[in-house]
Amino acid sequence: MILEESIYPYNTDVKELPFYLTGLGGSAYQERVLRLWGYQWHQFLHCISGKGYLVADGVTTRLEEGSIVFLPKNRPHEYFGDEERWEVRWFAFDGSGCSKVLSHFGLTQASVVTGEIQRNTEIFEEMYRTLKSDVLYSGNICSGLVYDYIIAYSRLNKQDADKEKSRIVSALLPVLMRMSDNFSEDLSMEELAAQIGLTHQHFCHIFKKAMGMRPNEFLTNRRIDEAKRLLRNTDTSIAEVSARCGFNDPGYFSTVFRQHEGVSPSRFRLLSIPASPDTDNE
Repeated sequence: MILEESIYPYNTDVKELPFYLTGLGGSAYQERVLRLWGYQWHQFLHCISGKGYLVADGVTTRLEEGSIVFLPKNRPHEYFGDEERWEVRWFAFDGSGCSKVLSHFGLTQASVVTGEIQRNTEIFEEMYRTLKSDVLYSGNICSGLVYDYIIAYSRLNKQDADKEKSRIVSALLPVLMRMSDNFSEDLSMEELAAQIGLTHQHFCHIFKKAMGMRPNEFLTNRRIDEAKRLLRNTDTSIAEVSARCGFNDPGYFSTVFRQHEGVSPSRFRLLSIPASPDTDNE
């Protein structure tokens, strides 16, 4: 279906809804759009055929066939085709629920997704059919469809993020295994970075992106986990636990342990001892 029109619903009753459709359209020859002050509504833009570019937040992104763009309202952006024929579809929306829901799904800045977009296409076409055939209830129906589209887009967005995270974790795997198996050693971050061919700075950047923490934090967490195991299951001295877990100074070990667990190592051990059975039940 080639869409060559723009529809702007005139039903004002829906403006109290959490979401409402403000416009929908498409063009087989989409012209360049430059919005220095952004758009007054949130917008999804679907690249049907041809190729284009999106410029937003200082980043230029190439848009392939099947790409879907999310553009938050009032944020400067520009998009244009790479060829004479660039077919797109779009719809715009607003509503009292937008801020909270979009924030919940991490849609606070411009983004682009690709993948299994069939569900998004079906929702768009249902919006279009509803606007053309059901004037009385189209606003209410499209309100729910806008929400459905946001969820479908967010699922694709998360899948893209998960794929990227999986790729990074795979690259980090040799280092993660070394840190996990040799946590008691004095491991240099520069040495770990070199193991997988990265600079120290880039290593720390992608490590935090994938693991949600810096390499030193990961190593410390591994050491504290082992310390807790030893404190629970052995009568090893605090000084020996400290040494086995890669802490050369027992005092420093106690400080770090307290920061993580809220109690000292000796107190943690005491609290880990199982309570004696109650024998006062005569």
